[in-house]
Amino acid sequence: MRTAPMGEYRLSRKVSRSLVDGRMLTVEREWSCRFSASGRGFSVSSFDQSAKVDAPESLQALATMEEKRRDSGPFPALLDGSGMIVAARSTPTGASSDAIAAAMRALRNFTASDVDVADARQFLHRLAGAAGAAMSAIPPDLFFPIPGEREDVRAIALPGGGSGTVAIALRSSAHEQSGLLDRFERLVQTRLEGDTRHSSEVWHLYRF
Repeated sequence: MRTAPMGEYRLSRKVSRSLVDGRMLTVEREWSCRFSASGRGFSVSSFDQSAKVDAPESLQALATMEEKRRDSGPFPALLDGSGMIVAARSTPTGASSDAIAAAMRALRNFTASDVDVADARQFLHRLAGAAGAAMSAIPPDLFFPIPGEREDVRAIALPGGGSGTVAIALRSSAHEQSGLLDRFERLVQTRLEGDTRHSSEVWHLYRF
């Protein structure tokens, strides 16, 4: 059985994805949070957050929109006595249709190239899917990870009879004395009919 850690902590999540022409899109969010006892386990709640987006110049309107978006991440999270997440918020607030329309107008005014428009569509698709992806992206042992490495390769079917693969590598480490998260990293390589994309996700937790 674990006890709720004392003090205030900062949880960070950095996600990087390759775009159409090999350029990278990086979104880094941080949440200030506290642990508190709750029943036979404890809860974790946040009281502040910030975001920083690194994107190509042609996508700055979309990057600004993403920086202003409120994303609750895993908070509030309920943990059992062993530190595993048993419940977490799964519906962060996404961008409104008006904000997306405004961002696309700004992109057109920039006289974007076809590649930039394709990048924008990818970006907006990720925003639209943020609510559904947020929960699935959060590992149940995020705050008290089981240290080690593991890999998984999955085949995926494509419309028209094509196929591809998704390779996922997970690496995690914890502080020796407290067992709290030190680093959790997820590396994903997607191969779809000759097109290879890379993405990475890194979580950190530290006291401040």
